[in-house]
Amino acid sequence: MKRITYILLLVFISNSTIFGQSYQSKFWKRYRHEFRFGIGPATFMGDLGGQIGPGKHFIEDFDIQSTRFMFQLGYKYIIHPYFSVRGEITMGMLSGDDTHSGNDIRRNRNLNFRTFLFEIAAMGEFYPLKERVSHLYRVSGVKGKKKNVIVNPYIFGGIALIGFNPKGELNGQWYALQPFGTEGQDLDGRPKKYSRINVAFPLGIGVKFAIDNNWGVGIELSGRYTLSDYIDDVSTSYYHNSAIQQAYGNEAAQLADKAIDPSLGWTGVIDYGDGRSNYLQRGDPNYTDGYLFAIINVHYRLSTFKKRYIPKF
Repeated sequence: MKRITYILLLVFISNSTIFGQSYQSKFWKRYRHEFRFGIGPATFMGDLGGQIGPGKHFIEDFDIQSTRFMFQLGYKYIIHPYFSVRGEITMGMLSGDDTHSGNDIRRNRNLNFRTFLFEIAAMGEFYPLKERVSHLYRVSGVKGKKKNVIVNPYIFGGIALIGFNPKGELNGQWYALQPFGTEGQDLDGRPKKYSRINVAFPLGIGVKFAIDNNWGVGIELSGRYTLSDYIDDVSTSYYHNSAIQQAYGNEAAQLADKAIDPSLGWTGVIDYGDGRSNYLQRGDPNYTDGYLFAIINVHYRLSTFKKRYIPKF
């Protein structure tokens, strides 16, 4: 009789263990759909503003005074505990201003911009430690069954479509810069006007704190490399101001060259007696523009339970 009791007990324990492992291994499938909202600062990385010294590339030229805020709305689908895909919409402002720079040449250039940015992105997330959710049941007296906050680090990357419309300030009024052709676009020897729709490549890291099966919070740090060098309307060189004025008007000519002291010879076009012209540098075409995000988000994971199945013991 004792032998039979031991055998039945062993079978019960084995089945319970197998059921528990099977249940936990499939548990994540019931929480595959996640919605999120985020907010945080964004900083533009381009030709305007920047740190002391010559212009540097990307994060080396970080300008905290140009920081503005972004908002995000997103949806995520969990393919596997290690991998998820998500889509999101980001909206907010980017800006840059030469008056923030400690570099004399850029400060004298005296250009500024701001733009509303709209971004639609598709990305993948990878969880090196496997994304987890907290336990569904709180069993009194059973160690390890309490609902604890679970930390999930991850990396992500993808592709995004961005829309922007840089504006410059003149006498207290803001003007859309792209139609003004501030670098001589659409004029003799110059390229066409740039598109205000382009592509960006998001890449970043994040960490999530799962409070319970449905709710959690997180923070992400990411950068966007874009294929445009005109988010700030500055890329190449100056053009003849008289030609810009004739083609696009007085405001266009003034916004194209706002130098504090033109006599320094750092801005504009130098014409020589033999007909040659030296178009001085206005921006740096060797690098495209980018921007950085630090987003705090709240996410809600939708349960697919139709009814609760309580394990029987």
